[in-house]
Amino acid sequence: MPDSPSDLSLERPFPAPPGDDRPRILFVIDHLGTGGIQEFILNYCRRVPQHRVTVLSLFANDLYSDALRGAGAEVVRLTDRPYGYGAVLDPRQLFAFRAFFRTGGAGFDQIHIKMFAGFLYASLLGLYRDRRVSAGVDATSRQLPVPLRVLLFLFARFYRRFYVPSWLRDDFRYLGLKPEAYRPQNYFVTMRRSDTPHPFTARYNLLTIGRCIGQKGHLDAIRFFQRLRPALGGDAALWVVGDGPHMPALRAEVSRLSLEDAVHFTGTVGNLDDYMIACDAVLKMTHGEGHNSILREAVLLGKPVLSTLETASCHRLAEDALIVPIDRAASDGAVARAAAALTGASPDSSRRLREQAGRLWCDEAVVASYLAP
Repeated sequence: MPDSPSDLSLERPFPAPPGDDRPRILFVIDHLGTGGIQEFILNYCRRVPQHRVTVLSLFANDLYSDALRGAGAEVVRLTDRPYGYGAVLDPRQLFAFRAFFRTGGAGFDQIHIKMFAGFLYASLLGLYRDRRVSAGVDATSRQLPVPLRVLLFLFARFYRRFYVPSWLRDDFRYLGLKPEAYRPQNYFVTMRRSDTPHPFTARYNLLTIGRCIGQKGHLDAIRFFQRLRPALGGDAALWVVGDGPHMPALRAEVSRLSLEDAVHFTGTVGNLDDYMIACDAVLKMTHGEGHNSILREAVLLGKPVLSTLETASCHRLAEDALIVPIDRAASDGAVARAAAALTGASPDSSRRLREQAGRLWCDEAVVASYLAP
């Protein structure tokens, strides 16, 4: 990476084609690896064609670049450095960020800062003074490292628009957001499709999806599956979809429980749709997350979602029979509910889930939130 901003050679946003007077929208994101925010931006490009979208990725990871470009977005990568705490705190990244906004920032009608390196740089540069700039958060407060909570406490209140999911609003009251600055962070739900569904061989196939880190709950999912499998007649498999630093611990637990023939590790997959279309259920045991993107996508497919009740939103979904409530202790009641949901699944129950989810999560609320001044 260059030693100073004067050495940077940044790709500039391309000019609008003649006659294209659509509003220019910039999303700033830490990286384009797998994640709910990346999927949100991709869906935004596909479902809000009245905007021209540029995506500024601060670090190297291009899993979403081709899909975003295919959806009509311009993708700009700030540097080729891999994402990490050391890289985030490197002042050269801040210089590069400042250089981009000095040379290209004036051409955008709205600027949405997503994730935390961007929030750090935007806050240090005082971009919250700009009416075009928004920021936001979509994780619970306890999921965030203490330095990030401090950063949010210091700067969030100064932004003119700040997006927070409605079910997390009470969690972030300490930020002191002005009522007129609050925007509900609604989400598009990805409609998964596949012409090549994964060829599972077990009768019941469950997915636990996400990066292999503690908060994603894969360890709890493996332990719950160990209790659930006998209730499904033993003909069941759990697929851990993702990669990350906790992989050795997860493999060790599988070995300890003698589940090597039933628990499979896919690593990062190129097309999650193939797995989600073919699976029988999703097992969600994340720590501190509400109804995340995977949960919404699975329910919209009509798949049973076996979920711990981490937030008030999950309690409401369980009350409405959209998800199957379970617990980390793998209690007899939780295991029985999970087994009944799988063995009792039918085309009719799947259709009812899809219809109910379609009424609950609709695109109009997302578009209204982002098109509002």
